[in-house]
Amino acid sequence: LMLGCLVGFAVWGVAHAGADVKVTSTDKVVFPSGLSWERMRPAPFNFVAADPSTPVVKIDPKDQALAKSIWNDEIQKGLKKEPGTDFSMQVGTASYRGVPVAFSLLNLPLDFERCEPPLNGKNVVDMYSKCMARVSIGKANAHVVEFSGFCYLETLWATPQEAKYRELNHNEYAFDAKEGIAYFRTVQYGKEVPACRRAVRIAQ
Repeated sequence: LMLGCLVGFAVWGVAHAGADVKVTSTDKVVFPSGLSWERMRPAPFNFVAADPSTPVVKIDPKDQALAKSIWNDEIQKGLKKEPGTDFSMQVGTASYRGVPVAFSLLNLPLDFERCEPPLNGKNVVDMYSKCMARVSIGKANAHVVEFSGFCYLETLWATPQEAKYRELNHNEYAFDAKEGIAYFRTVQYGKEVPACRRAVRIAQ
């Protein structure tokens, strides 16, 4: 792992550990061998399909509640502007030294200051946007750290065509509990996108 490019930084205290912990992120990443990759799970808020007959992937209410708690400030801010606003979020979970850790991605397609939508054009091939990620550490009164520039591919739909799409296009994470490092990657057209590699380190 190379930590030459710092994307975000925060310090939080773990009460039972009695120590300050730094949470940092980088986009200069070399994935170590042996990682166990998992897909980020969709956890939308206020989502209603335009066509009720269109099937949607099964969504765990616990994932939705977790994502909502992590992004509650952004959700409330968005709802004040537009009551019917829906939010595209994904989550992944792990444990670090006995403490629950959650990773969540948020896509805000109309927030051009903080997020980059997919490019448009005849020859454009990339489908992912770049937006925000948060790491939530602990359960009650969790410490949340935000980073920017994380790739996002939507994986909500469950039609036969979309099922094939999800196999080839999705976001993944892997957590090295021993080193306290979470790795993130985006798979597009069945191939990993080097430009979307990110890592978050939790270190005392």
